[in-house]
Amino acid sequence: MIAVAAASQSQLTAVTDQLNALIAKMPIAKASLKLLPFAPTAAPSVSHVKHASQPTAPVAGTGTGSGGGVSGLGVGGGGRSFIAGKPEKHVLVLGSGFVAGPLVEYLARRNAVTVASALIEEAKSIADGHPNVRTVQLDANDSNAVREHVRRADLVVSFLPAPYHVAIANHCIAEKKHLVTASYVSPGLKALNDAASGVGITILNEVGLDPGIDHMSALKVIHEVQAAGGVVESFESVCGGLPAPECADNPLGYKFSWSPRGVLTATQNSAKFLRDGKVVDISAADLLRSAQPIELNTSAYNLECLPNRDSLSYATDYGLQSAKTLFRGTLRYRGFSSIVDQLKSIGLISADKWVNPNQHQSWVSVCACCFVVDLC
Repeated sequence: MIAVAAASQSQLTAVTDQLNALIAKMPIAKASLKLLPFAPTAAPSVSHVKHASQPTAPVAGTGTGSGGGVSGLGVGGGGRSFIAGKPEKHVLVLGSGFVAGPLVEYLARRNAVTVASALIEEAKSIADGHPNVRTVQLDANDSNAVREHVRRADLVVSFLPAPYHVAIANHCIAEKKHLVTASYVSPGLKALNDAASGVGITILNEVGLDPGIDHMSALKVIHEVQAAGGVVESFESVCGGLPAPECADNPLGYKFSWSPRGVLTATQNSAKFLRDGKVVDISAADLLRSAQPIELNTSAYNLECLPNRDSLSYATDYGLQSAKTLFRGTLRYRGFSSIVDQLKSIGLISADKWVNPNQHQSWVSVCACCFVVDLC
């Protein structure tokens, strides 16, 4: 919902003409324009406009100058809303990485939000411009401090590295607070299912892009086939957060949109999938070398595909127990896998060795450290 104010009828008409032109150019947005009666007043005017998806939450738009008419542009399900009155819930967001900003912006439309991060300046940059978002510096290893912040929240969202999720989940169980993560369900989290159910909380995982949106699109297609009386015999789903071709301007053809460590760690996973009725196991050592070119209905993209973890674990979740092929893959621009495999072979993405960048003046020195321990 967007509220537009103007000091005169002519100014308002000029703005609404531009908005109507924008609406005509973007039919996919399903936007609509409603012009309220223009009535100049001695004080700024306020219009309370109800959004279709927010029937009880007024959105306020204030006029400028000595008075003005207000025009509300309702965009189905989108737009930035400023909700009058008390925030609905208090949400604790743990972490201030690349994906935290858009979530905080969304949550802050209706809720009070606390961004807790070890990197306080990052957290402050996310909170900037949102009056109902506060920040706090927090060490995720400080169990007592984490527990206290969980206790104060209605909902916890963890964008911390996946190894922290089990500890955060235990805090949420103890304090009876719901938890959301974008990470895969680990064995440690799965083991907490009964404890979470016992106190009546939900621990919701795999709600990012991949995993997350890919699940939604997969089930949409599968359910449509099943509703039409069909049977899915082969299912393949590929996904990748890739930069636009003109921005893929480094040797990897990749830009980090989430944790760099997470991206590189994912290249060291093993994988399992079903192909023509046969189970295919890919070891962690062979994952990058198993990448295959993928052809689309366009020559604009030069892509390759890596097997993505254990596809067989989704046979039951997707209702595809009878499928002969079940494959989930990760997309990258072609050449990514071979380069990262070479970096892996010389130890540059090893989790077993830590290199202090402050002790090195060049990449030559860093690389030498990977081979000669005394240089580290």
